[in-house]
Amino acid sequence: MSASQNKNSFLTFIKLGEVYYSLNYSDRNISKSVIDLKKTIKFNLLLTNNNFIILPHILPESLKKVNIRKTLGVSNIYKNKIEKINDLSISYFYKKNNINDSANKINHISHILLNEFINNNKSELEIFISFFNEKIFITVLKNKSLLFYNQFEYKNSNFIKYILLTLEEYNIDRVKTKLNIIGDNHHLSEMKNFFGYINLYKKSIFDIIENFYG
Repeated sequence: MSASQNKNSFLTFIKLGEVYYSLNYSDRNISKSVIDLKKTIKFNLLLTNNNFIILPHILPESLKKVNIRKTLGVSNIYKNKIEKINDLSISYFYKKNNINDSANKINHISHILLNEFINNNKSELEIFISFFNEKIFITVLKNKSLLFYNQFEYKNSNFIKYILLTLEEYNIDRVKTKLNIIGDNHHLSEMKNFFGYINLYKKSIFDIIENFYG
């Protein structure tokens, strides 16, 4: 369980299996030990799993016949939801059950992060490195267009290799190019050994999620 506060609300995340439930309360003194999702008036389902795919909103002919569920290896016990951001479609899957189906909003972390970064993209090339739920989320944008997004589980400092491989793939200078870091600032000392321009993003990961849900 983790929590974030602002002046208007109290946002609590409860992890159950492969998802997070975000609970919004105006009463900051609520006892977390007695939270019952089935009785909660307002809660959101936040997915961090790998059961997602990002495609152009208008598919080329070669992709129109692709069975996304089969490609991702997702069974029929999962529901599918599709979100659109500019010219992109994010298709993701979540388990069908009474609690999940009662959620106020259901979103994948990729949708939330891309919504934040694309709408705030100002430079020709921007890189965002986000940490949440023991995963690293790497986003590369160019002129508000998505070049790369993926997420990886990591342990200790092996997250560095995912950043290096991404920069190498796109011929991005790891010394001169700014990396915007979101969450887990204790990684900064390790990153300074490999990257020359590290910037702390203006919002925390909790702020991004909370602002998205409103």
